[in-house]
Amino acid sequence: MSDTQKHYSSFTAIVNEIKHASESMSEEVMFVGIDGFSGSGKSLLAHSIENCLKDATIVHIDDFGDWSLDLTWRSSIFHDQVIERLRSRNPVRYRRYFWNTGQRGDWFEVLPASLVIVEGVSALRKDLRDALNIKIWVDCSRGLRLQRLLKRDGQGMRSKLVREWMPGEDDYFRLHLPESSADFLFDGAAGHHS
Repeated sequence: MSDTQKHYSSFTAIVNEIKHASESMSEEVMFVGIDGFSGSGKSLLAHSIENCLKDATIVHIDDFGDWSLDLTWRSSIFHDQVIERLRSRNPVRYRRYFWNTGQRGDWFEVLPASLVIVEGVSALRKDLRDALNIKIWVDCSRGLRLQRLLKRDGQGMRSKLVREWMPGEDDYFRLHLPESSADFLFDGAAGHHS
């Protein structure tokens, strides 16, 4: 399907569906997955949703590890030590991974909440889908994504982004088909969510 044929959901429709679904879950923790290629606008969407809802927290997949073993890194660890702990309303404590240095940083804690937003490339991978109540794919053109990434990470990262990072994401997309599993398709090109 071409970009002009895609049906995008509005921010309001997504937030309303999350509110509606959470009302029917009573005391259970609700998980929303937000996936998309790097630079597509996932983090902005996650923070916008968090700001509209009570008792919400964001888990950034990027904080948990490098992709030296492709996009299947630490899948079981993430599910067991992050999703299941938050589902049981226990805090998650970990050392954040810094992509620019390849090192782990100081310890950081994610507190439990009624709504957990799992944000990052690979959030909709096959082994996590069943844990997610609502799945969102953030769509954005490759050219715009590259512009955003170079603005964020600097021109010195161009070769790594173009030769390693983006092809790795393309492999993940072909293997896991995250867009086709999404409940909502969101246009990340706008750069804002109102």
